[in-house]
Amino acid sequence: MSSKETEKLVVNSTQQKFAKSLRKVPISYREDGLLRLGDSVMLRNTVTGGVLVCDMSDRITTHDEAYAVTSSDKVSNCARSVYSIQANSAQGASAGDDTVKYGQEIRI
Repeated sequence: MSSKETEKLVVNSTQQKFAKSLRKVPISYREDGLLRLGDSVMLRNTVTGGVLVCDMSDRITTHDEAYAVTSSDKVSNCARSVYSIQANSAQGASAGDDTVKYGQEIRI
């Protein structure tokens, strides 16, 4: 009962994680169809129809920054399935051009 009163039950923690990871977030849409640094996108496999999903709370501690990922065909634009496109720290965007180029290293 003490754990329940102080909201330390595992079920409460799990519910809070799901509420955070399943909240709706916007995705980027561009009329020109180009991908730009800072865009928020969903990554879908065209063969399986699965969307890449990840819970940021499932961090793998043996690496600098790594997370467990999976795919699902029952996902909408929620926090666990929308990724922001960033420049690789060693390879920034060209001055004034934030369009992602084929072969450019990016970080999601």
